[in-house]
Amino acid sequence: MLKTCALSGILPATLLLAASFFVLLAARKAEKEQALKVFGYVIVALLWLAALIALTAGIYNYPYGRRSLKCMKSGMMKQGMGQMHGQGMMPHPEKK
Repeated sequence: MLKTCALSGILPATLLLAASFFVLLAARKAEKEQALKVFGYVIVALLWLAALIALTAGIYNYPYGRRSLKCMKSGMMKQGMGQMHGQGMMPHPEKK
């Protein structure tokens, strides 16, 4: 489970790069509007930066075993409520 969570940076990076392809395609086709072309290139640069950050975060998390908040939350939910009942945080449910 840990390695799957750590490699989850690949999916957002792929989606961001796919979106940047279409933005770049639209920016190159904007012949008359120079401001629109510059805006498109700025958006593409930001998407590439976000993809790079997502990918490097996934690579960094892989060997060190750092867990993201989402992965930690799913792990806590799998443990169930049994530990909370034993610690006195919640009353035991009445068994019928």
